Amino acid sequence: MSKLRSARAIYARGGLRSLLVASESHTRELFRQSVLSHGERRLRYLQHRRRYGDAAPCPGRLVHVDPSAIEYVLFPPLHRDHAVTRYDTHVLAGEWDRSPIRDESWFSTRMLTESDVDRRHRFRLEEYAFYRALERGRDSYEAYLEAWQEQLSEFPKGRSTKYGDTEYVANHYDLYVDIDENGYKSGRELGRRLLYPEFYDVPVYIGRHGEFISAGFGKHRIVIAQLLELDSIPVRVNVRHSRWQKRRNAAVRTGDGEFQRDLPAEHPDLRPLMATD
Repeated sequence: MSKLRSARAIYARGGLRSLLVASESHTRELFRQSVLSHGERRLRYLQHRRRYGDAAPCPGRLVHVDPSAIEYVLFPPLHRDHAVTRYDTHVLAGEWDRSPIRDESWFSTRMLTESDVDRRHRFRLEEYAFYRALERGRDSYEAYLEAWQEQLSEFPKGRSTKYGDTEYVANHYDLYVDIDENGYKSGRELGRRLLYPEFYDVPVYIGRHGEFISAGFGKHRIVIAQLLELDSIPVRVNVRHSRWQKRRNAAVRTGDGEFQRDLPAEHPDLRPLMATD
């Protein structure tokens, strides 16, 4: 959604006060991304560099991934209850990548509180309401709108106000049309201007076995890429499981993928680390 359309939608829903609050929040977040977090990201990268050497995660480096390989979205996202920031890259241990799988629509997660971390789950992107609506109505906006309204009727009571907004609905169909006609573009290709344009790209997590999990942000772009059957899209790895990071370390040490028994050597997150002749 363009900034003007976003402003109009906020003003229509809550008036001038809501628009001013949203503008202040947006400005603060941009300032944090571009200035305040720069030193924090740099310090963490240096710490990773000392610990992991050439296998150290790099916050601005993109990985090109087959979108169909991103099957799940994790909710609540890790930054809600861990020392994880949305605009950096982290190595994190724990059982988060083994969170139970729930088959119902991702929108049922809205019934979970943000602090209810004991109930973190993985939700199938194919069960996401946007996926279902776009899959059925991609031929025209009218068909998509009809399919979306059917999905809207299934949302938890009291949770459908935002999702019934016509600007919200039209924005995502416009995004689908744009990617279909003009191709998928990274943040840098779109001309994003902050210190790190890559932070506009889709963030993902990588579990202990190398599986890609959506961090929630950018899930519409993932769904669109899946339905358009794109070969790959650029993603930014926000969190890697500590066990997966050990495999990255081994890839640097051995220069091949023979240490892996359950993954191909050409995993997108390992390929750049492999030694070449």
